[in-house]
Amino acid sequence: MWRARGDRSGQPGGGHAAVPIDLSLADLFHADLTSASLRGGVARNAVFYTAQARNAVFEGAHLEGADFRQADLQGARFSGAWIDGARFRGALHIPANVQRLLDPNGEVPAGQGMPVPALDADEDVPSVPGAQSPASAPGT
Repeated sequence: MWRARGDRSGQPGGGHAAVPIDLSLADLFHADLTSASLRGGVARNAVFYTAQARNAVFEGAHLEGADFRQADLQGARFSGAWIDGARFRGALHIPANVQRLLDPNGEVPAGQGMPVPALDADEDVPSVPGAQSPASAPGT
């Protein structure tokens, strides 16, 4: 997510620089973020608890301390994101490149999620503690 910022000269039509939207501390509880792009954005300590983030793009974003517990992350992309201290316990469809970084409590330990490595093209999304596959999700 980016917004344009005009230059400080006050000249109409002046130069514009792209700056990331800062959603740090935002409460996105149960938000529908389907196919949203936070690429390169900032959402430190943001709450994505129970959010629908299918096919969302978090690549290169600063998500340190973010709360993704019980979020649906099917198809979400986190390559290059900074996720130290982020929580994923109970999240659905956690991408494999994020799952590798999680401790048994579904959290990313300090120093482990900066940045998230790229996802290999042939990687599947295996289950880990705190994650549910579609077959084991309630109501399926």
